[in-house]
Amino acid sequence: MQRLLYHAPDNPNQDSPFDRAIVQVVQGQNVSIVSPYIGLHYLHRLIGLSDSWRLISDVLEWLSATPAKERGAVYEFLREHDGSVHHYPAIHAKTVVSRVGAYTGSANLTDAGVLRRTEFGVLLTDPEQVGEVQHWFDSIWSQTSPPPLQSVQDLIAELNQISHVAADFADLKATQLESGARRVRAKLVKILGHEPLTVIERVAQSIGSESTAPAPAPAPAPATATATATVAVATPKPAVSVVPSPSTQLHSKAQLLSPSPPALGAPPAQPQSASFDLDAEIDAYVGRHAAQGFTFAQLHQSMRSKSPAVTFRETYFAILDACASHPRTLFSADAMHRLVYRDGRFAQSSKELLSEALKPLDGMLAEIINSLSFDEPSPGINVTAAQGISIGKQATVLEGMLQAGFVLEVDEGFLLARSAQWSPRLRLLERSHIRWTNRITQRSLSRAPGPNPEEASLGISNPSEVSTQLPVVEHVVESMEDDIEPPEVLIERRDHQKDMVFSYLAKLRHSAGEKTNVQMHLLIHGLVGRSGLSVEDVTRLLRGTYPMYRSPFLAMVTSNVLTVDIVADLDGNPHLQNLPLTRREIENSPILRGLLSPARPADITISKAKSGKAVRVPVTSVSEADEAYLQIVRWIFTAKPTAKPSTDKQLLRTLDASGVYRDNLRRLLFERSGRFPKLFMYQSKSKSLRLLHPILNHYPNTHSFLRGVVWQSSTGHPWLESPEQMRAALTTDARTNALSALRRRLSKRDTAYCTLLRFITTRVSKLDRFTTRDELVKKLSQSKLERFVIEYLLGIDGEPPQQLMRVRKGVNGFYIETDAKALASYAICRMFVEREVQQGAQLHPWLAVPAGLQGLAPPISFTPSLTGAAQTQFAPLQWEDKYHLAIDMLYVEFAKLFNERPSAGFGSSALQTQFREAAVAKYLKICEHRKHSGNKHEPVLSLEIHDGEQPKVEVVIYRGFRGYIHHYPKLERYLAQTAMKLREV
Repeated sequence: MQRLLYHAPDNPNQDSPFDRAIVQVVQGQNVSIVSPYIGLHYLHRLIGLSDSWRLISDVLEWLSATPAKERGAVYEFLREHDGSVHHYPAIHAKTVVSRVGAYTGSANLTDAGVLRRTEFGVLLTDPEQVGEVQHWFDSIWSQTSPPPLQSVQDLIAELNQISHVAADFADLKATQLESGARRVRAKLVKILGHEPLTVIERVAQSIGSESTAPAPAPAPAPATATATATVAVATPKPAVSVVPSPSTQLHSKAQLLSPSPPALGAPPAQPQSASFDLDAEIDAYVGRHAAQGFTFAQLHQSMRSKSPAVTFRETYFAILDACASHPRTLFSADAMHRLVYRDGRFAQSSKELLSEALKPLDGMLAEIINSLSFDEPSPGINVTAAQGISIGKQATVLEGMLQAGFVLEVDEGFLLARSAQWSPRLRLLERSHIRWTNRITQRSLSRAPGPNPEEASLGISNPSEVSTQLPVVEHVVESMEDDIEPPEVLIERRDHQKDMVFSYLAKLRHSAGEKTNVQMHLLIHGLVGRSGLSVEDVTRLLRGTYPMYRSPFLAMVTSNVLTVDIVADLDGNPHLQNLPLTRREIENSPILRGLLSPARPADITISKAKSGKAVRVPVTSVSEADEAYLQIVRWIFTAKPTAKPSTDKQLLRTLDASGVYRDNLRRLLFERSGRFPKLFMYQSKSKSLRLLHPILNHYPNTHSFLRGVVWQSSTGHPWLESPEQMRAALTTDARTNALSALRRRLSKRDTAYCTLLRFITTRVSKLDRFTTRDELVKKLSQSKLERFVIEYLLGIDGEPPQQLMRVRKGVNGFYIETDAKALASYAICRMFVEREVQQGAQLHPWLAVPAGLQGLAPPISFTPSLTGAAQTQFAPLQWEDKYHLAIDMLYVEFAKLFNERPSAGFGSSALQTQFREAAVAKYLKICEHRKHSGNKHEPVLSLEIHDGEQPKVEVVIYRGFRGYIHHYPKLERYLAQTAMKLREV
């Protein structure tokens, strides 16, 4: 009933077990798919195998993980299948379920996830389990909706514009897409009624159990604004302590991090209600009050009003995750800069407030970094306490650095961890980040001369042959009072680090050739130590995936894991100008110098008479035609030619600048053999090229460039119009031509007006009224006429000559009025109306009777009035369902009850009370039936209760009474036979 899925370790090249399981679930079934990371190629495979499909995804994550050049294809997919894809923020499940089974696992629905990654999954075929998975999917589907296409376009534009520099020095994220889905706010499982303990708390408990002596009391804070604190390691059991003066006692890590124990005699905390979610309540409270700010007391009082068992400690630690500028959560991975604590109040975070709040912590953290080393353990840390930073806060920050992996604790003391990763949020601590970068750079510079363990680890026998002679650069470590370096200095520093990477690769490429006997992980490790960059940055530089950057040298793993290919990408590389060391190595190497410009092809001569002329290679395959068309399209998009060639020769002369041979241009544009489908059609009248979109399926490279670059750009060209632009142009032309013909020719208007008359007679009820003019036009658009034609004929968009029909507004809504005088000018319309009258049919009230036929026209029925006048025709006794019939009968009983109610001057008060109770019960019964029917039956009567010394009830009618009374035939007949007078509301 279950099958585990994984790639066999002894045969990883077999058919993918994940794909086999997914195909088993999908093939010929109605499929439900959940995945945040999707490949369009693999998704089309699943769609092609299924009968029908639905998809739930986190569209923001989908687009973020998709390369920029492919995001346009994702948008086209969402637009084409609008309604079949729902957006659910933060969903991370990967599940495919149908009637026959359900797959779930860690593999993303991409070619890489299913074919090339080590993943694990399970296939469920038990009907009960499959039904539970399907029910889970349906529940999520019902509370989500499709992503707004305009918002998806804005999101793609925003993702494409986020630069690497901004991502390095600011916590930037793309705008979230709107969704009505509920966010998951799960909690850890409570075991035996106890909260889970962190590792630090367990260590604290073990220290407390081993120690027999009571913990010393903390020393009072220093009186001066600046003091020197020492964080040291005590032996034999390491313990972090803060010593403001030589007489200050040591405190253990557990004492600094764990909260103080409850006072003796304090009552135990009451358990909270299982339905109370503290995190969700605080999140909602912050959303409501962050703009105006709030105090902790106000927050805690609000939480206590919802759950009296909430303690100060629980509220305190819950709000800290939203305030990352607090020392306790500075290095927490789950914290976010949503609030800033300032002057005793939590306020909405902004760039200015956040910078001010982080400045004291930034200075103190920079000094901690400066007092430690990457190589030599420090037994103690001397910290100058900045103004407003207490000794306790310093110890809290240090503990955070230990837990986050920025500081390592060894037997001899503390070390800075070179492998620590600075997240975009932590890079807002600019002074500390600069200090960290300076320390790493100083270390690499001090170790650069001569052989070192890092160069030995690269597997190079003689490091002196390939080592790069780095210039001596002075790095001055700023004091706490110095100003923060400007962004251009940070960019220059980062360029220097990249220069160290690529200059080393250039030296290696020159000395060892393209194939280098070094393992990739050793090369990365050595370059990290040499440049001071992180492992992730070096890896991206070597792979060429560093954001917004073109690497001059790439390192690629070959089939032999012991060698690496060093590939040069120097021709036209714009980033070489910022790499002086790399340029020097290139200039000193004839091989690399030759790669700066592409090799010129040798001239191939056929004979002496034709020597000096290059052979024109003809296009022989569709793929070669695709490349030629891509070259033409790229030139049109870049050069944007303004010439309007009037002949074929002038067009060929214009396109010669694209670099495609003249013979190939003639073959692609004008040849009639049909060997290559023509992508462009030359229009001699407009003197321009027209792109044939259906042919793009034959040329995938050209189609990809148009879709990902040209059509996404705001500076397109008329020869390269997108399908949307072409449809808009065709619609505009059609509208202009149609309205021009209607304006000039009476026969065109006669035919169009007659189409409206036929539609009104057969498809519009005699009693129909519309709340808005747009609703009326939308109804008439169901005829064969275009909307702009209807609006013109009715006088909404323009005023046609001899206008026959106009929109009027009555008491119950909008309707159409036909002009009897103008009807004489329209022969087809007059013949249609006369035929309707002569056939004895009841003429629609929207139509006018021609002159001379008024006596032949049958009487027109209207909605029954409230005066009791007899009517000639009623709606047939038909009801849609049992609820419809029950509502109609209850309305009759409701009306009879008030028509036969006791007079206010007669009868006892008990009789009046009984009457009111019966009326209310009857009305509530009507409301209940309407609710069970899905509120699809419009109400016509209502009940009003007037409070006073003698309460009374009154039946009233809705203003739209006349438009819906024919839905209730029994009530319609009863009101027509009585003399009830009801107040209209």
